[in-house]
Amino acid sequence: MTPSGRKKTGPAKPSKRQQKTEATRKRITDAARQVFTNYPYDAASIRMIGQEGGFNHSFVRYHFKSKAKLFESVAKSLIGEYYQASGEMVMELNGPLYENTKTLAERFVGYAFDNPDAFYIMMLNMGAVDNVKDAFPGMEHLRGFHEDTLALFAASGYFKADIKDISQVFFCSSILLANCVGAANFFGKVLDISPNDPEYREWVKDLFVFVLYPSVKRLFFAKSRKSGPDPLGAGKGALLHSASAVRKRIKGAAKNVMSLGPTSPAFKKLLADIEKSALRIRKGRITTRVRRGETKGQATRRRIIAVARRVFSKYPYNAASIRMIGEEGGFDFTLLYHYFPKKAELFEAVTSQLLGEFRTAVTEIIKDLDSPSMHENMTRFVDKTLDYSFENPDVMMGCMQNIAQLDKFEDMPGFEHLTRFLLESLELFKEYMPLPESDERVRMWLYGFGTVVFSCVGAASYHAQVLGMEPKGPEYRQWVKDTLMNVFYPCMKSLLFSDK
Repeated sequence: MTPSGRKKTGPAKPSKRQQKTEATRKRITDAARQVFTNYPYDAASIRMIGQEGGFNHSFVRYHFKSKAKLFESVAKSLIGEYYQASGEMVMELNGPLYENTKTLAERFVGYAFDNPDAFYIMMLNMGAVDNVKDAFPGMEHLRGFHEDTLALFAASGYFKADIKDISQVFFCSSILLANCVGAANFFGKVLDISPNDPEYREWVKDLFVFVLYPSVKRLFFAKSRKSGPDPLGAGKGALLHSASAVRKRIKGAAKNVMSLGPTSPAFKKLLADIEKSALRIRKGRITTRVRRGETKGQATRRRIIAVARRVFSKYPYNAASIRMIGEEGGFDFTLLYHYFPKKAELFEAVTSQLLGEFRTAVTEIIKDLDSPSMHENMTRFVDKTLDYSFENPDVMMGCMQNIAQLDKFEDMPGFEHLTRFLLESLELFKEYMPLPESDERVRMWLYGFGTVVFSCVGAASYHAQVLGMEPKGPEYRQWVKDTLMNVFYPCMKSLLFSDK
């Protein structure tokens, strides 16, 4: 009772109708969660979600007006769960810094493997952001999670470093966790370990400690947090107290980035590239300029592979089709069957060519690292690797389209080329940059570095939107370079000197 004699009233109890509606919406989102963790956003459908939940698809549309709204609801729920768990996982860290780092790795890796849905969805869609007409649904919530987590670290005072440095280490750890969990079948196959084996989880935990501890140590012992603009384009106060305003600005910017109007410079450049193409269409047949010493059939085959590269870099293997490749190249798709009777053969030819080109580039880059300064060599290695990768992104884009779906194939076409490339890169790295360490730690460094490069280049639009940057702009490229230097250079030094 209150002093006036009135009964205390709490929140109104939901009516039976409201309770029933909430229960129904939960059934729908549970079914949607199951579908979205197995299929990319553009491949999933309201009908599939209805079938998964055992109800008519029109019933889904009654409660969620569009697939985008439903996807956003699922994404918001998953991000909320992860953020709440993150707050609990950073509590009670009272040991030495190295032991605290191991504890954090065990907690975050353990949680991710036990609750992998968010990482499955992330990896299934990371490389497909450009395939969605408008801003990708749920991106605003992911952006908010990135801001809020940084605000949590900044406010805690645990690290005394620049907020930008903290952000880059967090950014790198997020990429590694998403890839190792969301594409576990791919990495398990590369390592020849079952992704369900405890050994694989242990390897991921060791990777985190090995790669991130040197950077965490640097952040912890930094003299002071530097002043100046933060990486999100707002002052530190705005980062801590006005995240919603930043998110609103980013949402508008993301729509501009994702749109490609007919008067835009990018669209005009695309038209110019098409006009300059060697492709000539005559009565439904494709002809290309024949190079010296090349037969007409070899020239046609080369052109088909060139067109297929573009398609396979934009769509997963199981979504791309011979018909799509024909439409992309402007020729009768039946012609492709004469040169490549199966899509798998064409995909393998594309994979072999892309990795062959990348192998040649990496070899030249590593051979050129002849400075007596370790920092200078690392800077040149990062610069040249990123220069090549951003100018030739097809191999990274194709990889990001497919690594999360490896479990859907009994035998992924072209996978042996990737395995061979990784092994050869490891041997090349050891030959030209001899390090007094075990093969496993060198492999961890190389795989960790490669994962971040492939993800940042192959899914540039995704990461740039999270950061509020233009994916093809100099700011984003500089951010990636700084991240690689700030995380993997200290890690490289730890290969030479024990760092505990």
